[in-house]
Amino acid sequence: FTVDSAGTIGDSVIDTLEFDVTACANPKVRHISGTVYAIVYMNVSNATLIVTVDIDSSGNIGAAVIDSFSTTGSANSLPSRLVSVSGDVYACAHTNPGNDGEIFTVDIDSAGNIGAAAIDTLAYDTRGQTADLINISGTTYAVAYKGPTGGDLLTFSIAANGTITGALDTLNFDSQAIYTRILNVSGDVYVIAYQGPDGDGFAKAMTIASNGTIGAVIDTLEFEATNAGFVDMTNAGGGVFAVCYRKSNASGFIVTFTVSSGGAFSAVIGTLEFETTEIQTYPTIIRISNSSIVCVVYEGPNVDGFAKTAAVSALLEPRELAIVQTRIHYVGEDGREYWLQGVAI
Repeated sequence: FTVDSAGTIGDSVIDTLEFDVTACANPKVRHISGTVYAIVYMNVSNATLIVTVDIDSSGNIGAAVIDSFSTTGSANSLPSRLVSVSGDVYACAHTNPGNDGEIFTVDIDSAGNIGAAAIDTLAYDTRGQTADLINISGTTYAVAYKGPTGGDLLTFSIAANGTITGALDTLNFDSQAIYTRILNVSGDVYVIAYQGPDGDGFAKAMTIASNGTIGAVIDTLEFEATNAGFVDMTNAGGGVFAVCYRKSNASGFIVTFTVSSGGAFSAVIGTLEFETTEIQTYPTIIRISNSSIVCVVYEGPNVDGFAKTAAVSALLEPRELAIVQTRIHYVGEDGREYWLQGVAI
């Protein structure tokens, strides 16, 4: 389907492909090259599976999967997003059959062909669940995950050829954490959103240097004091982050907050209940390119699939000016935001 910069969702599905006829849990898509995309997910055997597909610029999907790759064994693997390493090499974090947290690298070429076996693997902890993976700088990477003692952050190295080497540094950032999502804020400051103690929603900021050295927690924000399951987060622009999650009554929420370049949190700025009936596991939120719009996709009532969009207003300091869609926004010396409505041309 389409979503334009104003947040309007196309009235119909463009094309479909059933890429797995048995089961697919927690799927994540990333662009590989040209019209080739990769989907990583947990299959019916609870193993991590990657498939490649062709999607052209009009949204037409190739008639069949190009290639596939599967890890062995049965575990609730719940893989992370695929992260580009170098050239055709990609990395993924998941839970292996021994319940260890594991990183593996794999070759995916520009035509969608996937290597028959993993290039390398690293069991980085004796327990590692709902992990999220990010490149820090060069060959330095970080993984945030539910570890044996709570919420853990670990840095390690991946060479351009896919060879993985062991831990550079570690940080236990909370006594409990699951559904972790890590994003860069600015420079060496990073933010992790997750479900923490008592099932509440938390975000913490810390530094990660280019050599993998992790600093202490700078600041903490409890963005949901009731229950926040299946957390996902996106950078909404201008230092604003948007988090979506399932609340205890199974309704879906989005909250926004800012993180300064030094790692300091604002209070929660805005809250939106985007689904009042029910949502299932693992909603996903992204920012629509070149816009102030976020889009959340989720499994909702009657196990149907839904996509919804919402606008995240620009945050301005006094005497700052911004154009948001067809409005000119201005914040006066009194701290109040004023705007003029224009006409799109």
